[in-house]
Amino acid sequence: MTENHGFDTPEQGTSDWGVPLNRNFERLDIAVEVRDQESELDTYDPKSGAKFYAVDTGNAYVGDGSEWSQVPVATHNHQQLAVGDSLRLPVKDSDPDSPAPGDVWFRGDAGEVRVHTTDGTQTLGGSSTSTADSTQVSFDVTEPFEDDNWTATFGDGWDYGLAANADIRDVAGRDGNQLQATVPGGENRGIYTIHNHAARTGQAPTSCYHSFALRFEPGFTDNITDDGKLPGFAGRDGTDEGAGGSPANGTGWSARMGWDDPSDHGPGIAVDWYIYHMDVSGSYGEHDYWGRLLEEDVWHDFEQYIDLGTPGENDGVLRGWIDGKLEYERTDLRFRDSGGNDVQWSWWDLYHGGGNTPSGNITVQFDDLGIVRGGMP
Repeated sequence: MTENHGFDTPEQGTSDWGVPLNRNFERLDIAVEVRDQESELDTYDPKSGAKFYAVDTGNAYVGDGSEWSQVPVATHNHQQLAVGDSLRLPVKDSDPDSPAPGDVWFRGDAGEVRVHTTDGTQTLGGSSTSTADSTQVSFDVTEPFEDDNWTATFGDGWDYGLAANADIRDVAGRDGNQLQATVPGGENRGIYTIHNHAARTGQAPTSCYHSFALRFEPGFTDNITDDGKLPGFAGRDGTDEGAGGSPANGTGWSARMGWDDPSDHGPGIAVDWYIYHMDVSGSYGEHDYWGRLLEEDVWHDFEQYIDLGTPGENDGVLRGWIDGKLEYERTDLRFRDSGGNDVQWSWWDLYHGGGNTPSGNITVQFDDLGIVRGGMP
């Protein structure tokens, strides 16, 4: 009947010829996607593994037996798929070994979006478009952390701990080498360094994007006793404002990722933003929890995006993704009072505290940094 879907036409004279035909009809709603106007979606039964492609909008949906869930029509790049500004897909060259129902990924070799359901892995209609097969991300800065030359990507100031507390090594779970950074037990500082966009290009952007992989070394949660700081963004040239207990009074500002005080949340690593913006009360920045607790010894793909917005207005944007899922979004931030001090720095940071120090060494690893100046990829 059809080789693509494995349907069989019974041979002439076959006894019980209705059995394979009935089996074909039972499988038809799963094997063949529905194509219709998106407004008609709810008129179709969301059988587990069924697929719906909206011919008017290009949106794709998969059924789980009770409801339809939207999945993205992808735009391909060499690392991930951009899907608007809020959802991103991992790119794979082969299907995952043990995917869970609901896992979605892009097969870069095949140009297909795939989803794993209770009935197995399905290919979603509408995914193989010309943009999905051809659009590549162009990072302005890339740093694979393969060797000690990573400091050439940074090293524009605030250089601390780059020799004593950082080294390049091969960490399980990633190809090649990675950057390992440590805050020694009893100390606050691990590494500080910056990539100064303004100094290197002559002009700082008003928006910026980071993509990188991050792993927390086993023992991290046992040894942290306070909040901490991780990489992010800053505009602090020519001012002390925006970090270190100097509030953002209209000129200097910063927005670093980090972790919140472990006593404030359940077991795990509470990822947050530590933000010096103009509406923070007090001298220090604001901790804004992403709402997700992470485990040690797991590589996660992180993305960060900032748009400073209009000077003096509460329209600055800050977003954060983990493993392709938008975990944090805020669009009401007032970073500065006038022009200048745009996104001057990509700030590569590992710091413990607060005032408390870790009870033992805390270690993280970074890999595959990409930076886009002036917007999303």
